[in-house]
Amino acid sequence: LIGALWIYWSDTVAAWLAQTPEQMRLLSTYKGWFYVAFTAALLYGFLQRTFTRMRGTQRELDRSDESLKEKERMMSVILASISELFLYQTPDHRIIWANRAAGESLNMSPEDLKGRYCYTLWGQQDHECEYCPFPLVRESRMPYGREIQSPDGRHWDIRGYPINNPDGTVETLVEVVLDITDRKRAEKALRESEA
Repeated sequence: LIGALWIYWSDTVAAWLAQTPEQMRLLSTYKGWFYVAFTAALLYGFLQRTFTRMRGTQRELDRSDESLKEKERMMSVILASISELFLYQTPDHRIIWANRAAGESLNMSPEDLKGRYCYTLWGQQDHECEYCPFPLVRESRMPYGREIQSPDGRHWDIRGYPINNPDGTVETLVEVVLDITDRKRAEKALRESEA
């Protein structure tokens, strides 16, 4: 629309000013150059403003990314420093993330646990452990815990927590396990000494 108005207006003015065909050709050339220069300046200004906004948005994204990475690092440091075994799993028990204590309980690195099924590692079987709290967690979509003894004779306080989708279904599970073998042995020794 602006271009059409420019052509109409500038042609009218050029026709009014020009007294010879040569002057009309010269005015048409100048008005064409002016139109190209003016359009280029507008386009440059628009692009400059757009690129400035994009750079600002990119800086905000970079800051957000750095902040997120720092929070992830802090979470990993915190979870790696606790003595409880911490496992983040899919509903079918595939380990997504494990902390240092979980790896150390099997003489493995936490990275070596990723993608493996917890029951193949701790239960040493190819199916869900009979003492696993997750069937009740999945069914109720509520936290659940119990104390158990594993096949290797160790005692555990095992707790399961659901991470639910907005529709209420269980998306992932968090398992927090504490080795309570020493406490159980101490309790047994105390009972035997009192008898």
